Amino acid sequence: MQFFFILLGLFASQVYASVLPLADGLFRRQFGPPECASQCAPLMALFAGCADPGSDFSCVCKPELAPQMITCGECSLASPLLTPELRQGLKTGADAYIATVVHVCKEAFQIEIPGGTVTIPDVPASADPTHTQDTPESTPAAY
Repeated sequence: MQFFFILLGLFASQVYASVLPLADGLFRRQFGPPECASQCAPLMALFAGCADPGSDFSCVCKPELAPQMITCGECSLASPLLTPELRQGLKTGADAYIATVVHVCKEAFQIEIPGGTVTIPDVPASADPTHTQDTPESTPAAY
């Protein structure tokens, strides 16, 4: 059971990192930013079902795990507050987590579940926090 919480912590830390700019004070007790609550709810329910101390990691070895992680992750990566570098790092972490869970389910519990990868959604440049646009106030006046 401890191994499950270690892997869950790895995924949660990746998702929490994506909402740090959105957090108002303390970390939020959810996966993803608030606007992704409905997309991340099934994943939360799946993990909550494994919270019983008698459960082992196999409780997450369900065919719907990767699709739910992908849906939640892609919604979180659409946040306009993420830089392209952070977005790529979070995608890499989520993909590695999915691959690890698929591997552990197969090797440790002989349960084969589908994997998958997160796709970085298109985010308009104007929503990118690293993109700046000259405005009349920021453009130096010509003398």
